[in-house]
Amino acid sequence: FHAWSYDTAGSLVGVPKPEHFGEIDTECLGLRPLPAEERHGLLFVHPDPDGVLDLDALLGEWFNDEFPTWSFGDLIPINRDAYDTACNWKLAMDTFGETYHFSALHKDTLYNSFHGNVQCYDDDGHLHRMILCRRDIDEMRLLPEDEWDISIAGLPVYWIFPNVILMPFRFGCFLVRAYPTPDDPGRHVSRVDFYMKSALANAEGDEAIEVSEFIATVAQNFSEIIRDEDYVMGESQQIAANAGALDHIIFGRNEPALHHYHNTYASKLGEQPIPLVDAISTT
Repeated sequence: FHAWSYDTAGSLVGVPKPEHFGEIDTECLGLRPLPAEERHGLLFVHPDPDGVLDLDALLGEWFNDEFPTWSFGDLIPINRDAYDTACNWKLAMDTFGETYHFSALHKDTLYNSFHGNVQCYDDDGHLHRMILCRRDIDEMRLLPEDEWDISIAGLPVYWIFPNVILMPFRFGCFLVRAYPTPDDPGRHVSRVDFYMKSALANAEGDEAIEVSEFIATVAQNFSEIIRDEDYVMGESQQIAANAGALDHIIFGRNEPALHHYHNTYASKLGEQPIPLVDAISTT
């Protein structure tokens, strides 16, 4: 507001017109430090100044072993977006947990590139990872196995508890973070960042133009699908939730990530796991 400036360590280094403002001790007025750690090319920051980061526990053996293979530290940012949405942040997380809805909600968009209602999924404690199935797998499966590429056949999806989705793809990565709106459980803000492999930035001439246009198109399409399709439906779901007429919802057998999301939330809150039913009764 007053154009005070700070260095990369958070120290106050510039105060306009100090003779007017008054004498101050700049060493006492730096930015409030937050616990932070860089690992696997990702920066983790705890929002509580007194919080403790334990990335061994947060990422577990799975992600700590697997994340280095994606070389996240070599990615460069290309774009970002934010969606202030009238739905709870957990509904936003649910969006990235199944492909059962692709043939209906995304019939003119994602469904053209992905097989719906099929995915590879596994979990361990509060971690889960899954792979969405691209239609390119239909041609790739005809190739020798040593020519298979997971980033062509599918889209890996990692859930970093509780509110982060990480999706590496052939040319870069999508990073989605959902933040609750204080004092309004029916709203949240999703922040989406787009990254591309740094090697692509070295392209020249027509290739550079082609790469740039492709990445921009991917980012734009992703944004429009999440904002204009998934989150519009999420807002509709929130209206139904706010009405209070429903005392429960049902997750299908083909939605294991949704079971895991909400059982993990319940576990962390000391609540009972979601009950399983063999059949849905109308009585």
